[in-house]
Amino acid sequence: MTENRFENKEWTELYLVSIYWATVTCTTVGYGDILPTNEYELIWAMVIISFGVSLISYILGNLASQFAEIALNQQNNQEKMRLIDVLDSKFKLGFDLTEKL
Repeated sequence: MTENRFENKEWTELYLVSIYWATVTCTTVGYGDILPTNEYELIWAMVIISFGVSLISYILGNLASQFAEIALNQQNNQEKMRLIDVLDSKFKLGFDLTEKL
């Protein structure tokens, strides 16, 4: 706060600086070398940080969902193959019919 001359400001500006600090800390973005120096820059930085974190979270959530779906499909296919092998061993279906199944 002293670096950006916020020590002699009103409580509303200090509250805004506190919200900025919480946003940057909780999103683990980091503070960097260039810091916002006025209220508008603080608000703009918080909006950009929140948007960026939201976008990355959305993308990673979709990616994780796709991987889970692929794993589920593989598990279902393995179960079907196991059932076909059981049927083949029980009823002697033969190679051609087993391949068609």
